[in-house]
Formats: sequence, C-alpha cells, structure tokens
Amino acid sequence: MASEDILYVSGADKAYAAIYREIISGELPPGTKLSRRKMAKLSNLSVIPVIEALKRLETDGLVESRPRWGSFVAMPTKEKLANQYILRETIECKVVRILAEQGLSPENEAYLRRCARALDGEEDIPDRAEKHNDFHYKLAEYTGYSSFTDVLKRIHLFFILCRAMTTRRGRSPVPLDWHERIVDAILTGDCALVEATMKIHVYDGYQYIVEDIDAYTRNIMAGRNH
Repeated sequence: MASEDILYVSGADKAYAAIYREIISGELPPGTKLSRRKMAKLSNLSVIPVIEALKRLETDGLVESRPRWGSFVAMPTKEKLANQYILRETIECKVVRILAEQGLSPENEAYLRRCARALDGEEDIPDRAEKHNDFHYKLAEYTGYSSFTDVLKRIHLFFILCRAMTTRRGRSPVPLDWHERIVDAILTGDCALVEATMKIHVYDGYQYIVEDIDAYTRNIMAGRNH
C-alpha cells in the first residue's frame, strides 16, 4: 500500500471527527439542531461529506434524524436510559462472571488494582471519566472477547450525552473501595457474588441521571414556550 493511501483521510472522516468532538465536549448539547450548512462550515467542508458523517453519527447513537425536521444531537430519554442500563448490566455482569471463572493473571490484577485505587481515592483525578471507562474496558478485554469492549464503547457514548445534561456539580459519594471491590469479587471465583457486586456498581447513579433528564427536558420545553 502506498504511503499516500495510508495518510488519506476522507472528507466524511474529517466531518465526522469535527462534529463528534463538538458533541462529546458538550459544545453541541443534546437536542441541538445540526444544520448541514453549519456543520459544513464547522468542518470546513462541503455539505456532501457532512451528510455521510451525520449518518455515521446516527449509527453511533449520537445523532437522531426527524422526518421533515433534519438532524439533531440525540436526546437521552428515560426509556433510552432504561434500555442502556439493561444492556450494560447484561454485558458487565457477564464480563466479570467470565473473569471469575477464568481467573486473572498477576499482571492483569495488578493493572486493575492500580486503576481502581486511582479511581477510588478521595481526591479527584484528571480525566476521571476516561480512566473509569478504561477500567471497564480492561475488564472486558481480559475476557478475550473483543465484542464486549465494542458494545461498552457504544454504551458509553450514550452516557457522554447524559453527562452533557447534568445539573449537578461533582460526583456522587461512593465507598472508598468502589472499584477495588470488583477486583476482589473476581478473585473469589464466586460467580453469584461478582455478578451481584457489578450490578450494584452499574446502577449507582441511575436515579440521578433520571432527574437530570427530567430537569433538562423541562428547561428545553420552558425555552420553547417563551
């Protein structure tokens, strides 16, 4: 393959990256209308690659299309939230069950413990959300089944949208061993225990996100009525 082929990035790829960055940074919050012309200006491209990029972002769950209205940044709803939590619970509980059955290598255990202790410390750490995701991705990776990681990454895109709706400051208080207890449960080899531990972990914060969705929706409706 020629070097110029390796370096080639399509216009749709560039448009996708530009719009994706704006969505995950919160610059384009949930419910924002994505005018094709404005997105073309944002990415410094024509409308045609923007159309393809929006279709890809819709597949990722970050954008939704409404007939005769166009494309919008996807709006989390309580129904979508419930579906995503069920999916996450299913995947993450299966992951830790497999790990409990297989066991962890000393190297993998050491890495997970370092991640867990950093996350569980009393002080906030930079890029907490990314490090939290990495902990869960590593659990999935260590099963040997890449499909788990792929699904979790798609689920976490939905939660990026939810974070953009939050009205809270800081994170909810959790036990100081909140992530390390997952590693401890895996090492027991007790499948029922590890699944119960992960299920509690997964559903922490669920009600807070429901409240955020309600508040965000009310604010949007209030804005439309003025």
